[in-house]
Amino acid sequence: MIIIKNIVDIDEYELIKCNNLIKNNFISSRINTYEKAILYYSDNIIVGFLGISHDNYLNQLCIDKNYRNRGYATKLIKMATDILKGTIYLFVDKNKGNTDFLLTFYEKQGFVVEYDNEVEYKMFK
Repeated sequence: MIIIKNIVDIDEYELIKCNNLIKNNFISSRINTYEKAILYYSDNIIVGFLGISHDNYLNQLCIDKNYRNRGYATKLIKMATDILKGTIYLFVDKNKGNTDFLLTFYEKQGFVVEYDNEVEYKMFK
């Protein structure tokens, strides 16, 4: 089940679970900087998260390691593209071990590289 929430409406349980999920996949959580979040529940457990900034930037897409390769990330991206109006943006860090995987994944979702520098790729759809 996919749920879209304004960040201010996320309850304490969801906030803890989302922050734990994010911190297992990123150096730090920036959840407090997002306007909305898309949460993926499986068996009443949050197994996926996608943050959305006010300016249509997707942030910190992450799926619990035990639930990967089941299409959850694709479904979160699809939901984001369905609800957002206008151009959607995201950044891919060049200094991660899975940068090539992420570029390929986002390209399959219809994103195109707008530019890159020494640190990151900026993509849009």
